[in-house]
Amino acid sequence: GEWRAHGAGEWRAHGAGEWRAHGAGEWRAHGAGEWRAHGAGEWRAHGAGEWRAHGAGEWGTHGPGRVQPTGPGRVQPTGPGRVQPTGPGRVQPTGPGRVQPTGPGRVQHTGPGRVQPTGPGRVQPTGPGRVQHTGPG
Repeated sequence: GEWRAHGAGEWRAHGAGEWRAHGAGEWRAHGAGEWRAHGAGEWRAHGAGEWRAHGAGEWGTHGPGRVQPTGPGRVQPTGPGRVQPTGPGRVQPTGPGRVQPTGPGRVQHTGPGRVQPTGPGRVQPTGPGRVQHTGPG
């Protein structure tokens, strides 16, 4: 996949630590530890340890430390505001407002409006709190 500042897979920072990608597989952080991806295989966190995926391979946990796999793929919630999906293109949020995608073209968000690319693929900040990823992943 390719990350762009405009179109599907768009990533934006809206305030301290809030990242958004628009289109299928959208990821959002809405407050401490709440991450959302929209589209097939959607992932959501609604409070401490409660993670939900909507669509193909839906995952649901309804309380701290509980996981209910309902399709292919694996998810390991590691505490409030942290998630470790273990499949391709996984993302590891490491606390409020921080994200470490670990696949090709990954991006490491290290604070409000800051990005550190940590692997193949290029990242082009396009303004305050915005990132344009132009490589695979």
